[in-house]
Amino acid sequence: MKVKTIPNWPNRESFVVAEHRSLLTAMVFRGRRAVPILWVNHVGFYRHLHGEGVIQMGQDGYPDLVGTLYGGWSFYCETKRPKNSKTTQEQLAFGEIAKAVGAFHCISSSAVATAALVLKFLEEKYALQSQKVTVLTSQTSSGASF
Repeated sequence: MKVKTIPNWPNRESFVVAEHRSLLTAMVFRGRRAVPILWVNHVGFYRHLHGEGVIQMGQDGYPDLVGTLYGGWSFYCETKRPKNSKTTQEQLAFGEIAKAVGAFHCISSSAVATAALVLKFLEEKYALQSQKVTVLTSQTSSGASF
């Protein structure tokens, strides 16, 4: 039996997306899933199955992976092939907007690098929250009223 292989499979973006999805859904942060909600967002142009023409799916610049991180922060990841992959202006603009509102956004070809960035993001967010709780606790114990 001859096995059919896909040429350059590791260099295809679909492989990179699948690799990201597998690793991110298995990650654990503080005893819970780090990325509890994650889905693949299909964006681009596709040939029409019946007849001529193309169909546009999604909005230009929208990332390949969309989800929610532990704690409720939005998650956006634009995956890129390891070689010969360019980032569009729309993708960069989306990333700036996402980061401006406090969401996690990255452009990556490595699932391991993305996982490290997610953990760093969550650690920073939870460190800030614990500082706020400490400040609030010290204010209330000194007799301050709200």
